[in-house]
Amino acid sequence: MNDWNEKHPNKIMKWGNAESLLTLIKDAHKPIADKFCSGCGVELQYIDSEIALNIIHSLMQQKIVALPVHDSFIVQKKYRTTLIEEMKKQYKNVIGTDNIGIK
Repeated sequence: MNDWNEKHPNKIMKWGNAESLLTLIKDAHKPIADKFCSGCGVELQYIDSEIALNIIHSLMQQKIVALPVHDSFIVQKKYRTTLIEEMKKQYKNVIGTDNIGIK
């Protein structure tokens, strides 16, 4: 860490080392602290990919082109509502509930 601090004097790591950082993160997120480094992140990424593939497949069947970008989709403006409804539908199909908090 000292080498890093010397090479980057304007970006000193105030949290110390990786273990200290992980402790800070767990302290800040107590309700899910036991999930860090548990492997559940990979499982959640898989679930997310299943939802995304279902959305793309369904839209393709409707002749709607959807461009996936990270965790969202780009469609023609006229298909915005269709996309949103399809996202909700596929979320419910995979997760089993339609209790979604959309930001």
